[in-house]
Amino acid sequence: MGGAYRWDSAARSWKPLEDSIAESSYFGIESIAADPGDANVVYLAAGMYRREGAAILRSPDRGKSWEVFPTTFRMGGNEDDGGLGERLAIDPNLTSSLYFGSRHDGLQRSNDSGRTWSRVDSFPVHGLGLPEVRRRTNAGLSFVVFDPRSGHRGVGSRTVFVGVADPGPEHLFLTHDGGKTWSAVGGQPRADPLSVQAALDLRGMLYVTYCNGVGPTGVTDGAVFAPRGGQRPRGPTGAACG
Repeated sequence: MGGAYRWDSAARSWKPLEDSIAESSYFGIESIAADPGDANVVYLAAGMYRREGAAILRSPDRGKSWEVFPTTFRMGGNEDDGGLGERLAIDPNLTSSLYFGSRHDGLQRSNDSGRTWSRVDSFPVHGLGLPEVRRRTNAGLSFVVFDPRSGHRGVGSRTVFVGVADPGPEHLFLTHDGGKTWSAVGGQPRADPLSVQAALDLRGMLYVTYCNGVGPTGVTDGAVFAPRGGQRPRGPTGAACG
């Protein structure tokens, strides 16, 4: 809820990046994504609460200045479930293409470096919509992970993983055709654990943390799942589910 910061190794201190931003809602950071092809470019998914404005912010100079692209989908950077992510991801093979896993409005995609967004209707989970109860929030889609080995520079990645932290029978989906079609990943844990975070290692193995809640309180059990290796969760690992 205090905006985004960048570590300045020379000064050995954290540098605030949003002092020039006047909109208070944009200090609620839902997700951060650094351009894998240009270290100067960084994106913020910004929106404090679902009833306030939200936007994708893009900086060409490591946060010194920002372009602001308001979105119709809402965010909740200071709502529960802030430990999910990263929701915002840049295709390493086509950096003008981004996905955002929203809380209430399904999977969103931009093909013009974050300027405009549209919902990916082919993705099977379209979101639960805004909650009617004021103090309740939806976790929505928890993360987006591109497999860089599945594409070529300038063409785009064909394989993308997306986690779902809303209640439902499946919590991990993938596409092998650049988002045209999606399917649930086989061999997932039982339906009650929710996918929270994921990382792809250099061998192409995807690791996913699952929890019986998305926090910040009430999480009592969790596991790590490696679906591409056919491994089941290996017992309680609640510490991995922040």
